[in-house]
Amino acid sequence: FELSWKVLKELLSYEGRSVAKSGSPREILKAAYATYDYIDEDIWLEMLRARNDMTHIYNGEAARQMVKVILEKYIPVFVEMRERIEKDYGKIVSDL
Repeated sequence: FELSWKVLKELLSYEGRSVAKSGSPREILKAAYATYDYIDEDIWLEMLRARNDMTHIYNGEAARQMVKVILEKYIPVFVEMRERIEKDYGKIVSDL
């Protein structure tokens, strides 16, 4: 998640969006939702909440449930993001 929202921040910066100067993951995600049609605001904000809550999970069952959500719900979102970035910014990404 951390790498993904920071990639979105860099893409927004590349697109000239001033919000990219923000250090706020929430602001970056909201701007990315407004800019990119493959960003599902609800899922990304859910991931942000989960990321914040994970630091307070001390229960084994809760941790297992979070792993299940990550595998079934969040990883496909990351894969879709990667595919779309490669499609939309392939030349830039390959030059890096």
